Amino acid sequence: MGKIKGKRVLASLVCLLIACMVLYGLADRMLPDELSAFRGETKIKNGFYTVEVKDTTIEAVEAFRTTETSSTCYKTGATLKLFGVLPLKTVQVNIYSKDMLIPGGIPFGVKLYTRGVVVVGISQVQGVSRGRSPAGEAGIEKGDVILSIDEQDVNTVQDVSKIIEDSNGQPVTVILQ
Repeated sequence: MGKIKGKRVLASLVCLLIACMVLYGLADRMLPDELSAFRGETKIKNGFYTVEVKDTTIEAVEAFRTTETSSTCYKTGATLKLFGVLPLKTVQVNIYSKDMLIPGGIPFGVKLYTRGVVVVGISQVQGVSRGRSPAGEAGIEKGDVILSIDEQDVNTVQDVSKIIEDSNGQPVTVILQ
């Protein structure tokens, strides 16, 4: 009875070892050989696997990135680990800089031919006692399109100004889109 139990345990261990080897082989084939990261990232997590980039690599990348052009990247190796613990394979990590857009220069206006007048901003008007925002009080917001005022179509800022001036301070009906 002891020999049979020992053979069963041995057979179970052999089957378990074969299953682990098959799973390891499948994981090696199914997991990526190459990963991408942005400068400053120290850990890449994707589902059940984790890749940690060492601090020394990050320092080397920082030195590299200061002289590098935007069309290239720094390549380094890292170990891909199951659940962040069990090493599975070595992968190549491509480290890119985060592209940033910094607007500069002189602002300019672009005239758009649209139906109505687009509200690009609302400001206060100084009255006798305090500043008021009649447009804001009427519910007009930045981004609205004024189609007509007092049943007159408007297509330019001059149209809006003329109709408001001609109203002599009386309320007007504004149609918005």
